[in-house]
Amino acid sequence: MGTHKSEQLPERLRQLLTEAYLANEKVYWQQREQLVQRLANKWVAVHNGQVVTIGEDMATVMDEVGKRGLCDAYIEKVGGESDTVFTIRQRREIGFAYDSSYPPPIPRIEVKFLNFQQSHHATYADVIPDTGADNTVLPFENCAAVSIFSSPIYSSFSRGIDSAPTPTLLYRCFAEIGGHLSAALIEPHPTFDGRLLGRDVLNTFVTIFDGPLRTTTFQF
Repeated sequence: MGTHKSEQLPERLRQLLTEAYLANEKVYWQQREQLVQRLANKWVAVHNGQVVTIGEDMATVMDEVGKRGLCDAYIEKVGGESDTVFTIRQRREIGFAYDSSYPPPIPRIEVKFLNFQQSHHATYADVIPDTGADNTVLPFENCAAVSIFSSPIYSSFSRGIDSAPTPTLLYRCFAEIGGHLSAALIEPHPTFDGRLLGRDVLNTFVTIFDGPLRTTTFQF
């Protein structure tokens, strides 16, 4: 695979990328063959011409570059650039009622979203908890309100249940439910106007969907 992922992105997503990010992506592909020999299947972050972080998983690398303020680093799985495809779909607890105006009734919850630096946030009361979604999805306007575009970024692929993978961007941010803060991978969607909370966040809770009572309960 020799094509830069940024070149495959829809124009609206590509416009989000900084010149520094694109330069770091270029360096990665220039060094890829040497990196494969040394770091095959490792996750790396490239910044200012060199590998600045190495890890076993994407989340660890994204968190590290975020903590170091290197949010325009290019993050990639060495030799497995096409492997990662995301599908859109003391104990305390907090509950939310289903939205009965939607036929059939649908779970909706209140979530506070924050960028990686936790300097900006916004709360939405109509977020759909989607166990079929690998990651969280927000409309562009919501992403701008939370200022997620200053967060660590990963250029990846996304697909629906019956659609082929398409290039997309994922940002390392946070989601808060009932005062419990969880790491999140947020995908800005250029056309979808709903809000989906994926398993990136849901898996940090004991989540109970009670259809007959039409309630969703989070335990943590």
